[in-house]
Amino acid sequence: MVVSLAVSGCASTRGGQDIACPAFGDFAISPRPSAFVADIQRYAIEDRGAKPPSRSGLEALGGPVESSPATIGDLVEEAAFPGGMDLDELRREGERLQREYEAQQAASSGIGLEVLGVPNAGENEIIVESGLPKGNALLLSGGGQWGAFGAGLFVGLACTQTAGLQNDRNVMPCVTITRDEKGEEIRRTLQSDQLNFAEIDKMDIRLITGVSTGGLQSLLLMVVLDKTQPKETRVQALQRLITEYAPPSQKAVVDYDGYGAVIFQGSVAGTDALRGTVQEVLHEEYTFVIEDDDGADRTARHRLVDQIALSPIKTVVGVVEGADGQFKAVNMKEMVTALQADQGPGLEAVDCVTATTLASSAMPVFHQQLRVQRALEAGEAPIETPLKDVTLFDGGVRRSVFISDFGKVYRKPFATLARAMTRPAFDALLGSDSLAKVYVLRNGPTTATLEENVNEVDGAINQAFRAYSLLVNELEVSSIASLRLANPFGPIDVTTADGSENEELSPNALPGEARRGCKKIEEMFSPTFMRCLQNFGARRGMGIELDGQNSPEPIPAFWPLSIIDPPTMEERPEVDEEPG
Repeated sequence: MVVSLAVSGCASTRGGQDIACPAFGDFAISPRPSAFVADIQRYAIEDRGAKPPSRSGLEALGGPVESSPATIGDLVEEAAFPGGMDLDELRREGERLQREYEAQQAASSGIGLEVLGVPNAGENEIIVESGLPKGNALLLSGGGQWGAFGAGLFVGLACTQTAGLQNDRNVMPCVTITRDEKGEEIRRTLQSDQLNFAEIDKMDIRLITGVSTGGLQSLLLMVVLDKTQPKETRVQALQRLITEYAPPSQKAVVDYDGYGAVIFQGSVAGTDALRGTVQEVLHEEYTFVIEDDDGADRTARHRLVDQIALSPIKTVVGVVEGADGQFKAVNMKEMVTALQADQGPGLEAVDCVTATTLASSAMPVFHQQLRVQRALEAGEAPIETPLKDVTLFDGGVRRSVFISDFGKVYRKPFATLARAMTRPAFDALLGSDSLAKVYVLRNGPTTATLEENVNEVDGAINQAFRAYSLLVNELEVSSIASLRLANPFGPIDVTTADGSENEELSPNALPGEARRGCKKIEEMFSPTFMRCLQNFGARRGMGIELDGQNSPEPIPAFWPLSIIDPPTMEERPEVDEEPG
């Protein structure tokens, strides 16, 4: 009994991270499940629809309550098809593209494609270009310290340094390294004159969704990917991204106690330092181009949190509510816009954005418990205090990447195009890179590492953490695969940190090419490991990282997922009959 009391008393020594955000419930949307999930859960749940926000938080603040937040589907549709999604127009476009394909195919065997104005097309490269308006989405996964890979990837996409100079994984392209008197790296500074955002601009990102470390990345990538901003502003945001993902020490991110102390502390690591960093990032000032009421552009210097409401790139962060276990999507743009309309540019928006991004990274047991203090919602029993403590978990507990409502938005337009075209013509359209695309960035590997010591029966902790790592690995891969199931035809490009641990090249590799593997150690945030991941990500972004296990060919920054074979013309059902 004495031991039990001692343990229970110690278990609360750290406590939780409590952040007040009265209006949080007004923006945390429960996405509607797909038709397949609804079928599976047919007899297990009563309400399969998205939970409507109560607006109780904004009412408590005296703010506007008449508007309601867009659903995730609305955000996806607005980003992917900014000009609208009329199915008759899409059908006519598919028929036009089919005729263009047939004309190009005929021309390729005779007069040549250049007569048709198709550049750089050889005899076997039939290109079909769609004139449909489109925008793309970027889905950022979790991964903790593996987020350094994603940070490095965008440096590589922007880097114009000569690729031949980068033959060593311990060299980071397009940065200047500052070292202390012992030769230890202490700072990475981007070389602005060697950066060009042309490749990033080709991605044409209009929507970013993120969970866990991906939610944190989204705050800065919202600026890095914004082609309307000055280069200096985008470099500043990219600089901050790589700085935060190359910390001087683990203590700069978390207060790590080790896995053995979890029973006494309630979590493996405290997140006070991370909370301070997030708020510092949100308060950092940039020189942004903003649009006046009359439509004219002007420059203004304001904080990053203010830009969330003004950016043409919408950001959505995923969390899980501990009590009901539901995945919640938080529309950051609408949240900041509504709060600042009522409060002005004060602390309220900063606190709510901090609560959302910190909650999205609060992996249970590993990270300190996050409790958002929100207003009571309709139907909840009254309590003594005006705010209710609600525990939120890492969005990665349920989803590695955000797939909510993507399928129902993409399925109909792409099925309409596919039905109006032959398979070769549709394949050519996919290869033209002219359709709305989903980019998936997996901040980490996709396979489980070998753990031979699991064969030794030396306690429950090692067994539990091994099982946890396998469950996470399966969730990561399945979430990305499910995106293809929800969107059978549309373009999906993916990148992962697979290969970062490889040490050897294939026998056909060029002489002098060094591959030093990134070795993960017990630390949750190892500066050495994170710097190596950044280097690897930058090389991947530049297209100079080689596939050492299969061939000496460079791996592209992103590569396409295979599509589900569309049915033939005779087999194709009416679009309206397809499950949403």
